[in-house]
Amino acid sequence: MVDGPCRAAPLHPQYNEPMMMKELYQKDTHTTRWAGSQDPTNAQGPVFDTVAPGETKTLLSVAGCGLIQRIWLALQPHTPERLRAYRLEMFWDGAETPAVSVPLGDFFCVGPGVVSFENELFTSLAGCSFSCTAPMPFCTGAHITLTNESGESISHLSYTINYTLTRQPEADVLYFHSHWRRESPTTLGQDFVILPHVAGHGRFLGTALYIMTDPVYGRSWWGGGDVKLYLDGDANHPGPVSTSMANYIGAGWGMSPFSQRYQGCLVADAAYGRYMLYRLHVPDPITFHQGCRVTAQQIGSAPKEMVRQLAANGAPLHLISAAGGRQPFLTLVDARSALGDPDIAESDWCHFYRQDDWTAVAYFYLDKSTNSLPLLAPLAVRVAGLATTTAVTMSRLEYRPRSLRRKDNGFAFNLQNPAEPLTIIGLHSLTVNEQPVAAADITLISMHGVTRPASAITPGTPLPLPTHTTARIQVNGVQLADRVHHISLRLQVLEVEGMVAVSLSDQLGEKT
Repeated sequence: MVDGPCRAAPLHPQYNEPMMMKELYQKDTHTTRWAGSQDPTNAQGPVFDTVAPGETKTLLSVAGCGLIQRIWLALQPHTPERLRAYRLEMFWDGAETPAVSVPLGDFFCVGPGVVSFENELFTSLAGCSFSCTAPMPFCTGAHITLTNESGESISHLSYTINYTLTRQPEADVLYFHSHWRRESPTTLGQDFVILPHVAGHGRFLGTALYIMTDPVYGRSWWGGGDVKLYLDGDANHPGPVSTSMANYIGAGWGMSPFSQRYQGCLVADAAYGRYMLYRLHVPDPITFHQGCRVTAQQIGSAPKEMVRQLAANGAPLHLISAAGGRQPFLTLVDARSALGDPDIAESDWCHFYRQDDWTAVAYFYLDKSTNSLPLLAPLAVRVAGLATTTAVTMSRLEYRPRSLRRKDNGFAFNLQNPAEPLTIIGLHSLTVNEQPVAAADITLISMHGVTRPASAITPGTPLPLPTHTTARIQVNGVQLADRVHHISLRLQVLEVEGMVAVSLSDQLGEKT
């Protein structure tokens, strides 16, 4: 194994990108090579491979000095759980431990999602195909593998890895690394670690994040914490810092889906509490000479009246500051008396520590072929909760507009099923204006008069919903004022894997 600066193909000094535009018309001594599923050993092969459960497939094994310029692959199946169960690993210069050991979907910026996008270094076509153009130098060899840790075969795997070999080393460059970690939930009052401390000379290239918010916080804002970078041994005072997660990815004042070259929010589902983000520090390099550590504060925010209700409902939180009419900014130390502080008006915007489910993959370059970071977490840790909390986009089950009505002891609204027969086998949660409603206060009524309390709807006692019919959701004990209300509902449906999310905003209609 060789550890130290690699001297390989020249990279652009600012962007760490191959200087291809200039080299398009110049002679050079590089030798072009590729490895792929069709011709991995320069012999005729199939157009796709299969990978059995537990099998490790070698995608590339090459000796010499060179530069990987592009990795592309397409595979089936690619469910959220599978994208976390496929482990991608990369070894440089004969190292025994990988520089990259990351679930496949997370490595390509999509986490467990199936989203089409393109940025400066990664692309995905709805989770079916992936590519990476981050340059990956090596001095004496490169070895890339894909391990199927799911319980079923990868039926179709096609891939191509493009690289060049050089006869002589040229410029000092760094090794490419990637690290994955998840906390479910995060620890109250402690920053989530995007990249644990790595020692050496290198560059933090960026991160892709997947956040699943805890329903106990309703639709209160979750991304109010700073992203902190601790560079070159500074343990107390971070260097470059963003003022919130939204600002870090270039959004600001909340999030909505967008995709740009260096920053993006691929999923922003406030009703369901799912967010998929990325930030690539290509034009704004973050370099370090001794070491680097990257964290994100776990801070949420909401008006005081909402925070009070969240606390009453048992949401873990610790109030830390408030800003509003009576005081421009108030720092709160004693969480036990903060909500009762007379200096905080009910409408003041409050910040508080909270706990959610965070996953991060960090990309960085280092002057070593290994990084001494913890090994990839076991499969059970990587996929926990995905099967039952993965958002499903459906047009088959929709809110019927203007059906929100006041009842004698509450309110009701209708869902319609325009496409095909469905079978409701459970009601997971219902929130009204961010506040959860107990299952005992919810009743579902089909158009045929079948009435079931939400707590009584189970796989053994389902509620059928035939095609072109509606179901009434009736909530007791909740009185609504004459204004627009926001309601979120999560159902378990026999015919759909995962949870079905329905979100609506409507003006309260007349009593019927």
